[in-house]
Amino acid sequence: MRRGLLAAAASTAAAFALVGPVCFRPIWDSDAGWHLAVGRLIRQTGIPRTNALAWTAPGEPWYATSWLFDWAGSALDERLGPLGLQLLVALLLLVALFAWAVALYLCDPLGPWLLPAGALFLLPRITHRPHLATWAALALVLVFCLAGRGKGTRYRFGCAAVIAIFGNLHAGAAFAAGVAGLFCLEELARTRRREELLALALCGLAVLANPGALYNAHYLLAHLHVQSVVELKEFLPASPAREPLFFAALPLALAAGIWRRKQIGLALTLSFAALALFGLRANRVAYDSFLVALPLLAVGLGVLRERSSSRVAILSAVLCTAGCAAVQDYSQWVLSARLVQGFNEERLAVRAARFAAREHLGDRRFNALRDGGYLEHALPGQPSFADGRIQAFPASFWRAFQAAERSGPAFRSWLRLLDVEWAIATRVREVLGGFRLFDSPSWALVYWDQASEIWLRRDVPRFAGLIARAEYRRFRPYGSIVGAVERTERADLQAFADEVARYDLTAPGDPYSLLVKCALAARAGSPARDALCDAAAASDEPVRGLVERARTVSPARP
Repeated sequence: MRRGLLAAAASTAAAFALVGPVCFRPIWDSDAGWHLAVGRLIRQTGIPRTNALAWTAPGEPWYATSWLFDWAGSALDERLGPLGLQLLVALLLLVALFAWAVALYLCDPLGPWLLPAGALFLLPRITHRPHLATWAALALVLVFCLAGRGKGTRYRFGCAAVIAIFGNLHAGAAFAAGVAGLFCLEELARTRRREELLALALCGLAVLANPGALYNAHYLLAHLHVQSVVELKEFLPASPAREPLFFAALPLALAAGIWRRKQIGLALTLSFAALALFGLRANRVAYDSFLVALPLLAVGLGVLRERSSSRVAILSAVLCTAGCAAVQDYSQWVLSARLVQGFNEERLAVRAARFAAREHLGDRRFNALRDGGYLEHALPGQPSFADGRIQAFPASFWRAFQAAERSGPAFRSWLRLLDVEWAIATRVREVLGGFRLFDSPSWALVYWDQASEIWLRRDVPRFAGLIARAEYRRFRPYGSIVGAVERTERADLQAFADEVARYDLTAPGDPYSLLVKCALAARAGSPARDALCDAAAASDEPVRGLVERARTVSPARP
């Protein structure tokens, strides 16, 4: 086994070198924010039993199924900032990869050669959220189950301990309990030992070994119906277009398991089949199922080694790794990535949150579903409107939200009924984001960047001074970009330019800003026109097509 551990360590190092840097990219998943906010609550007042982070559903029953992850992430965040969460996720990934490598070795001595390919398969799901604990739990349970075939029940008892611990990090550890249960039943059928029934019972009870007891099971069952409330991409059915590697591995893994069923038994194959069925229903589980698929592929690699040679088997594993890298567009994920301690300002409302904190905008805020989690972390003490904890809100809230978004007037009327006073809307076209629904005379745009907009209700007295000082009246992300400049009189050109300059303080180098500067220079008849227009032409592709029109804007009359 020492040789196996060395092989596992080497393959883990290679796999982590490939995908580990993703853990240290700017945090782009808003849900990471609410995990940190919940962790902060746990450290202050204990595990919440209701929705304590949103003012729209403060009394809705809810339990933090990943409370241990949230607590640890918050404690590390207090000491290290965002680096703490990045390190926690990297640690869980390392545990999962190493245990997975050991499981692969137990299936075939050349199995660890497949680990880099497996890591690349998981690449799109390596985010700063606790589901990596489920991967670690599945991999560890596979090690205990594969090492313990025919060697007594102590290995299955070890599975119960893993499930009990990791079930407090993520509710998905229940999948590991299902895998362990199938191995217990297989050993029971083979040996008739009653101790296997005890191991089976302990693995089942381990799922309840958390302060929420049955809530974890309720949480998993509720996810079977979440799409009837809100359509989330990660719960869409798996398809060959979205998960081609999963569909490529599916028949190969099942064929290997069936071919070698006399040697490896049926528990591993049945475990994969069960998880794959869940994956066909919700694509996020397709990634979990691959933790079980890869050991079956390692079994298939052993068949190839026996029928051909070790070199052919190793070459096949290397080609699998290269294929996974190509399919997952590895260069985009890692090779071009910026490694930064912090949240992604281009995808989340990071800069908008700083503006809101500086201006003390207060409560009664609307925010996009995408941004709610981050804002709960960035603006402590200011409850959010909505966040990614779908079950923390009544279904009627989500239905009303989706119905209101069908038109601007209906949306603004709904917010008025809820007495929303200000809003952080997304500038990305997506559902439940308030995208382009606030542009009306009753709302004032006082801040915007590439990711977010901040709107204030004009009839709220405390906002009068800020609106007078900060409203964007001319430079706005609405209507014709160049046309707005063409309609501006000479007397108003400086005010227009001042708004662009204020925007540049928070979004420097924005191509949209460069284009408007080009048009303003042409409208003012400035000699700086050509230099500004050339800078705009060198920016992003969507802007280049408008540069020539901006360059030829007619000068305003004196």
